[in-house]
Amino acid sequence: MEIWNIGGIECTSVAQIAKIVGVSPPAVYRWIYIGMPAYRSEVGTYIIPLREAMAWIKEYKKS
Repeated sequence: MEIWNIGGIECTSVAQIAKIVGVSPPAVYRWIYIGMPAYRSEVGTYIIPLREAMAWIKEYKKS
């Protein structure tokens, strides 16, 4: 699994979140657009804090 430790925060990519949750990458981009925690890197990709994103997805799926 592709996880980076940045300042004590476990971060991952859009593709990795999609693989973990079992959805397509466009679905993850849609979640980012509506409020899932993510940071845009200098090269234009997203860096996603794993624990915060998983908590957000759990709440999103409840609704």
